[in-house]
Amino acid sequence: MEEKIIAYFGYEEAGASVAADLAARYRACGYEVTLAKDSHARCLELATQAGAGHLLYFEDDTHLLFSLLTGQMQGFTTRMRTQDLVLPPTEKK
Repeated sequence: MEEKIIAYFGYEEAGASVAADLAARYRACGYEVTLAKDSHARCLELATQAGAGHLLYFEDDTHLLFSLLTGQMQGFTTRMRTQDLVLPPTEKK
C-alpha cells in the first residue's frame, strides 16, 4: 500500500506567493496540500490535527520554518531558506 503524503504549508503575507507556487508543484505530483495563512503556532496545531508529518511555514519569499510533527524529532523546528528545499519532480511519475 502506498503511503499518502500530507503536506501542510502555513504562511505570513510576505510568504504567500512562494507558498502558493510550491503548493501547486506538490499538487501536480499528486500530494495532498493544505495552505493556511495564520501564525506559526496555529499552523502547527492545524497541521498536527490534519495528520501531517511536517509543516513548512513561509515567513517571506526566502525564509521558512520547517517543523517536524512525528517521529523521534517531533517538535523540532529549524529556520531555512526556500532555495535549500529539495522539491518533488515537476511531474507525477
